[in-house]
Amino acid sequence: MPEMPREIRDKIYSLLNYGGREIISEEDFDAIISPMAVFSAADINNSNELDIRDLKILLWLFEGKEPSPVRLQQEMKAIDMDGNGTLDRMEFI
Repeated sequence: MPEMPREIRDKIYSLLNYGGREIISEEDFDAIISPMAVFSAADINNSNELDIRDLKILLWLFEGKEPSPVRLQQEMKAIDMDGNGTLDRMEFI
């Protein structure tokens, strides 16, 4: 997955400087914004949820090989906190 261009990242981060005060550290910002960007890239149909097919593509991109069906089920079960079979943005983060 390509990283967010520094210029865009800095613009988004600057929105979190309230009245010149830093309200979130750069480290915390990165810990939140990176998963959000990855989620958006993997949400191919823009449903704001990742289904098992979206998760498969995501893992395939990160690992460079197709994940097994067993692996997909394990990952979905571990992340899908409400058990509805999809991952919303907060579950993913």
